[in-house]
Amino acid sequence: MIIAALIIYFFGQEARIADPIVTFVFTIIILNTSYPYLKSSVLTLMEATPDEVDHAKLEEEIKQIEGVEDVHDLHVWALTSGKNVCSAHITSHNPFKTLKRVQKALIETHGMMHVTIQVEPHSKSPEARHEHHFDCDNKLHKNIHKIGE
Repeated sequence: MIIAALIIYFFGQEARIADPIVTFVFTIIILNTSYPYLKSSVLTLMEATPDEVDHAKLEEEIKQIEGVEDVHDLHVWALTSGKNVCSAHITSHNPFKTLKRVQKALIETHGMMHVTIQVEPHSKSPEARHEHHFDCDNKLHKNIHKIGE
């Protein structure tokens, strides 16, 4: 605004168009410099997967961990910039060891601040069930698979 005032002072009242022009230019500069912060804030509030996390690659890496049969309902989001958390459902023959391996990999290798994993039985047959296994009761998850089939 001082720039516009100086232009008007030295060039007279006919140069008063400088005020809205300078205001417009500074508005464009402010929007361009603040956009990345605004975008990051909105994505954090919307619990979007952070840009630095490749969801498909992370899922494949979890599947490669010893004992993991399958991964579904994998979600990664940021609590705040740089503090990512993860939740997932995995199937495994050996739930306790596999759970420990997956948590360790996500925390140490991927820097997750918090990890929540639900281990499910590797088979739906009654003889494969164990008292510590849980099934995925997410109805949205089941409906998506029906739609895609």
